[in-house]
Amino acid sequence: MKILRLVIENVRRIRAADITPTKAVTVISGENRQGKTTVLNAIAYALGGKRELCDEPVRRGAKGAKIRLDLGAAGVKALSVEWSKTVDGSPALK
Repeated sequence: MKILRLVIENVRRIRAADITPTKAVTVISGENRQGKTTVLNAIAYALGGKRELCDEPVRRGAKGAKIRLDLGAAGVKALSVEWSKTVDGSPALK
């Protein structure tokens, strides 16, 4: 099983990202404090749930955060995980 698509909105340093790996290895690079670790954290949040969350997973200034992680094999989606969190505890974002 591999990651087919990762969509991140308002998680830690990332305002929005949509990653669709096209090769066996995907390199995530950039300057310091650009969100590379947040991409990995987003995967952990989606798969590990509450035990993986840091104290403030929602980006500062945002009302809530969302992650969608599509997993599968050979281009066939087998599992889709959606995670969301609001700052004030209101119902999850749609």
